[in-house]
Amino acid sequence: MMELGKQSPLARFVMPQLQAQQAAQQKAALDQQKIEAEIGKTQSEAFKNNQ
Repeated sequence: MMELGKQSPLARFVMPQLQAQQAAQQKAALDQQKIEAEIGKTQSEAFKNNQ
């Protein structure tokens, strides 16, 4: 999609939008990883406390 945006006559309008969407997707993926890590840590601590 980025390559198509670069070729567009409206590239100066399209590219910032595509870049913003890509950045938002990357941030969402990173946030999801952080949440999963926190859940794993909490579960590990709970298991350790129940031993």
